Amino acid sequence: TNVFPIVQQIFSFIVSTVLPAIVSGVQFLAATITAVLSAVLPVVQTVFTTIWNIIQPIMQQILSVVQAVLPSVLAQFQNVFSTINAYDEAGLKVGTVDAATAEAAAGVDAVIVEDGQAYQGAAQNGENG
Repeated sequence: TNVFPIVQQIFSFIVSTVLPAIVSGVQFLAATITAVLSAVLPVVQTVFTTIWNIIQPIMQQILSVVQAVLPSVLAQFQNVFSTINAYDEAGLKVGTVDAATAEAAAGVDAVIVEDGQAYQGAAQNGENG
């Protein structure tokens, strides 16, 4: 019974003081944000229009450069993603092997790399190469 008046006072304070302050702050911020956006929007539009007017005449040259460079960029990505790290018996990285070598060794317990050469099946028969 003693708690009810305290909760009632807290609720009354929130409704009469806190909420109006929050609403006032939001209204102030909304007006400020609207003013800022109204001032900035024409500038942003002008910048994008200017950039487009500069790029549009040279678009064909840009596309030609992209088409010329793209195959070599894609080849580099293919090289990066088509090699697999190779490790020696101690577990230290000694280089990479191509995807075909890794695929051929997929059913082998281990691939031993000595002097940069991968020997498949070495763990199965104890021999290199």
